Amino acid sequence: MKKKILAGLAVGVMIFGFASVSQATSVTTNLTADDAFNLYISTDDTQLGTFVGGHEGWEETQSFSFLLTPITTNYIHIVAWDLYGTIASVIGDFTLSDADFEFSNGAQKLLTNTTDWNVFTDAFGGSAAIITDQGANGVDPWGVLPSIDSQARWIWTGEGLDMDTRYFSASITTTAPVPEPASMLLIGSGLLGLLGLSKRRS
Repeated sequence: MKKKILAGLAVGVMIFGFASVSQATSVTTNLTADDAFNLYISTDDTQLGTFVGGHEGWEETQSFSFLLTPITTNYIHIVAWDLYGTIASVIGDFTLSDADFEFSNGAQKLLTNTTDWNVFTDAFGGSAAIITDQGANGVDPWGVLPSIDSQARWIWTGEGLDMDTRYFSASITTTAPVPEPASMLLIGSGLLGLLGLSKRRS
C-alpha cells in the first residue's frame, strides 16, 4: 500500500510541475479610444510587440484577453490616434489572472490614469510626455462606457485638439518564478528513488 502511495505521489508531482508551467498569466482588458487604437503586448518597451486587437470609434467598449511572457517584464502598448481633429483620448481597465505578475502600481488591476502610464508623442521609448487627465468614466462628452471601471480616466497628452498619434505604455513585472520542467522532473525522480529504496528494504 505504501509503495502505491509513493508512486502516485511521484507521478502527481511531475504532472503538477508540467501543469504549472503551462498555466500562463493572462490579462483581460476593457478599452476604447477617441477615436481609434491598436493594442499590443511586448517584452521591450521600445518595440511595438505582438498585436492583440484594435478598433475605430469610441462608443463601444472593446474587450480582449492575452497571455504574458513568463519570467520577464511585459509592456502593454496602446497606439491611439484621432480621426476628426477634436478631443482625443484613451480609457480602459486591465486585470491579471493570477499573482505571478503585478502591474506598475503593485496591484492585480490597472486603470488608465496619469500616474501608472507613460505616453510618447513619436514612438515607444525615449522621453515621456506629460499626460493630460480629461476626466473619469462618465464625464462629458463621452458619458458612461459599459464594462470599463468607473474610476478609469480618459488620458491623452498635449491640448488634445490635433490628429496626431500617441503611444501609451504600462509595465507588468513578474513576482514569482515559473517552475521549470527539469526541476520538477528532479523532484519526481527523487520520489521514485525513495520508492525503490523502500522496495529494497521490504
